[in-house]
Amino acid sequence: MDKFQRITEVLYYIEEHLEDIEDYEQVAEKFCYSPYYFHRLFSAVVGKPIATYIRERRLAKASQLLTDPEKTITSICFECGFNSSQFFSRAFRNSYGISQAIIEGWVIPR
Repeated sequence: MDKFQRITEVLYYIEEHLEDIEDYEQVAEKFCYSPYYFHRLFSAVVGKPIATYIRERRLAKASQLLTDPEKTITSICFECGFNSSQFFSRAFRNSYGISQAIIEGWVIPR
C-alpha cells in the first residue's frame, strides 16, 4: 500500500478516535509501524509532527463544542481527549490567543 494512502487512513483513524489516543506510539502500533519510522513518515507527509496534529484537531473540535451553552469547559476538555483543564486552557490560549476568563464567557447564543 502506498505511504500516502496509509497516512490518509491514519488521519481518518485520528479523527474517529481523538479522545482515545494517548500518544503517537499507540497509533504507530495500530498501523504496524515502529514509532520512530511512523513519526518521521507522518511529519514528512503531513508537514507537522503527529502530536502537534492531534493537539490541533482536538482544539478545533473543542472550539466547536464551546458554542454549546449546555457544556462546561471541563467536560469539553475531557471529551476532546485532554487530560487536564489547565493543559487545555493553556493550549487553547496559545493556539487561539484567548485566555481562560474569555473562554469561560465564550458562549455563542443560538
